Order: sequence, then C-alpha cells, then structure tokens
Amino acid sequence: MRRKVFAISVLALLLVGCTRRPDPFLVDDTKGHHSHPVWSPDGNSLAFILDSDLWLMSSLSGHHKQRITGEFFTTKSRDAQLATWLPDGRIAYVEWASDLDIGLPDRSVRLYDPKNRRTTVVKQGLNRIDALARSPLGNEEVWLIMDSSPDVRSPGSNSAYRLDIKTGTLTSLPFLPTDRGLSDLKWIPGSDRVAYVLKQRLYVVDLKTGDTIDLPDGTDDVGAIAVSPNGRWIAFRRYATSRNGRRGGTFVVDANLHNPPHQLSSVEMVSLDWSPDGTKLVYTTVGAPGQNELRLFEVPAEFQ
Repeated sequence: MRRKVFAISVLALLLVGCTRRPDPFLVDDTKGHHSHPVWSPDGNSLAFILDSDLWLMSSLSGHHKQRITGEFFTTKSRDAQLATWLPDGRIAYVEWASDLDIGLPDRSVRLYDPKNRRTTVVKQGLNRIDALARSPLGNEEVWLIMDSSPDVRSPGSNSAYRLDIKTGTLTSLPFLPTDRGLSDLKWIPGSDRVAYVLKQRLYVVDLKTGDTIDLPDGTDDVGAIAVSPNGRWIAFRRYATSRNGRRGGTFVVDANLHNPPHQLSSVEMVSLDWSPDGTKLVYTTVGAPGQNELRLFEVPAEFQ
C-alpha cells in the first residue's frame, strides 16, 4: 500500500512539473533599450531596435547578432524606430533623420534585404510615424499610423495609411478613426479585419463593412497589441494605473472580442510579436530609463 501511495505521489509531482507554465526567458542580454521585436516569416530570426539601431538576430539564443543600420548610417542622428518583416524576407523599418531642421518632415520608410544586404528607400519626407504593420497584401504594402497634420511643428491627429512598397503611394485605410489617440494596429490573418488601439482601448473593425466592436467589459489602459498567426487571438499589454489600483500585465482575448480577456502574465510586455507557429511571444520589458530586456514567453496551448 505504501509503495502505491509513493508511486502515485511521484507521478503527481511529475505531472505538475510537466504542466507548469515556463517562465519567460532572456533572449538578448545586451545592455540598452530594446523595442519593437518582430519575427521572421520562418520563425528562425528576430529583428528588433536596440538603442536606435536595427539589429538582426539569426538565432533565439542571443548569438549571431548583426547591426543593420550601423552599416549605412555615419551619424547617430539617423535612428531606426519601428520594424516589420515582410513574407519574402525583407524588413521594413522607419528611419528618423533627427539632424534635419525642426519643422521638416523627417521620417522615411525603408526596406532592408538580408539576402543581398541592401537597403532601399520606399518613401521619405514623412511626418511622425507611431506604428508600422504587416498587410494582407504581403510584399506589396505595409500599414502605418502617421501624424496627418500638415505642419509637423504642431502635431495633430493620427491617421492610418496603406503604403505601396513599389510606388511609395500613401492611401487612407478605410473606417479607422483619425484621432491623436490612435496608437497601434494589426491585421487579423484570414480576415478583412483590423485590430487597433484608440485612446488605450481595443477595437476590431471590418474593412469591408466598417462594423466596429470593442471589448464587452470596456477594458481600457491597453498598450501594444499582437495577433496570433491563425487570427483567433489578440494579445495586449495593459498598463498599471494608479487611478483605479489596477495591476498591469499581458492579456489575451478572442479576436471576436466576445469574452472577457484572460491574463497571460503579470509582466507588462511593452512591444510584442507572435511567432509564426503561434507558440511564443517575443517582447520587451518595462525597464529603467535607457535599459530593458528582450524576452520570450511560451503561449499556453489553449491560446495557440
């Protein structure tokens, strides 16, 4: 009898050990400010911004890092800010030419091709850009949120745009609001819908009909978002707030926003991206000024 009880206890401990959710683990230990990590289409590489430069990491072990923008920029007044990976392997990113005179549009969207190590300009002379995202048209365009004010010295409202990769043509993305509080957007794969953040609230809009929904419980304090590759889930950061005593963290909700969000982690994932196989989130942490970390989080099976 004692042997049976002992065997059952050992089995229970093994099962608990197997099902325990793994802790997030460090990807890059370089000291500095990390932001906007994005996965390559095959899931084997990461691109991210580190101290205003674009870096490419060919493995998730933190080794084989390559600084991309440092090869082309001769001064630190040319800074990389945002990035997204296209299906064909090219990386679209935003450059900020901070050495231009105040009042001039100083952003540009560029493409870096890791195969031939070449950078090309898609469009320059743009206003401040707050978000850059993949499009359902794949290699043909990217989406962005940009200050739509005609005078960059007096920032106005943010608007969402399509940017044609070949021609550099900007066109408005339909049904998204024009508002200074528009801060992030992501295409929901397998659909005509877009998830976006407006004044720290999460919405989903259908680009064909204009039908818009938000979370049923009115969840606010939403930061960056990421959408699962199967289009079923939206992960988002919720800010810790003092006005209502709410703790921050990272949550996930179904892409139809039918149910209350589920807390994935107590960690506030400042900027995040979902891996192509749906099993992981790469994210940056809240850190001291000028320093934070790049980490990976294993997504529970029910949200993959």
